[in-house]
Amino acid sequence: MSEYQYYEFQAVDRPLGEKERGELRKLSSRAKVTSTSFVNHYEWGDFRGDPARLMERYFDLFLYLANWGSRRFSLRLPERMVNAAELKRFLVDDVATIRKAGEHLIVDISLDEMAAEDWDDGSGRLAALAPLRADVLNDLVEAAASAGSAGAVAGPDRSAVAKRIRALGEDEKIAILTRLYDGDDPHLGVEFRRRVRKDIEMPPESAGARRTVAELRGIAKRLAAERDRAAAEKAEAERLRLEQKQAKARKQRLVALAAKGEAAWREVQSLIDPTNPTGYQNAVALLTDLQHLAREQDELGEFEHRLGEIRSRHERKRRFIERLDAAGLD
Repeated sequence: MSEYQYYEFQAVDRPLGEKERGELRKLSSRAKVTSTSFVNHYEWGDFRGDPARLMERYFDLFLYLANWGSRRFSLRLPERMVNAAELKRFLVDDVATIRKAGEHLIVDISLDEMAAEDWDDGSGRLAALAPLRADVLNDLVEAAASAGSAGAVAGPDRSAVAKRIRALGEDEKIAILTRLYDGDDPHLGVEFRRRVRKDIEMPPESAGARRTVAELRGIAKRLAAERDRAAAEKAEAERLRLEQKQAKARKQRLVALAAKGEAAWREVQSLIDPTNPTGYQNAVALLTDLQHLAREQDELGEFEHRLGEIRSRHERKRRFIERLDAAGLD
């Protein structure tokens, strides 16, 4: 092809309404328009819309690329969540700009005539870049706000945080919880963390010390790793809790099952006879418990003999046999 241009916009903080989607649809009948995105490409002609205006009115992220080497990436940030003066320090002349648009700041990064060895159509690229916006609003904010040297990334002690939260007035607590309940402020968590950090008395940084972009990225990376570690520990603790809960429930079932004796095997047969998926599922579950009980009572041989009889008796019930195989009851 002689020419290719790709446009993709994403709405992150709020979905687009029906009226807004209709307005966007008027810009292009070929575009894919959803409540959170606008995607189109051109192999001839140009996009009728103005990306700058669309960012101001509808979207939080924008990606443009052309096969002659032009690239543009834009992100819209709530002004109240960003220190514009600090953000400007990281912008490269002739490549990145920042401008105010209502209650937002829009950062534009543009490059022209880039050489690319491997060309692609642009799909999926914005999804890969989207986390950068969260990093600016969250990770880098935390990194910049962390006290002490670049290595001090833990932030205020949790006891100090708890003390500051307890000190909040009742009206303020209600206001914060009401906003949380409403669920229409995606940045409430970041805003509240910044507020608490600001209120907690923390050691001042050394006079004149200013962190570089590389330092902030390093700190942000460590913060993200710490959050990932905490999330992994929480997930592992939850896994162990569920495992223990399931083991306790199984033990209770096995005790009850042992008391049933031969009646449990008759129940298995009654569940198989109706030849329906629910009965098969319940029969397999009961047989699995009988297998565990036989293992505990050192009667696995007898269980396998009776299971073999069941498989032989119902060998034509393909769905039932498949469920037995899937459960490892072979």
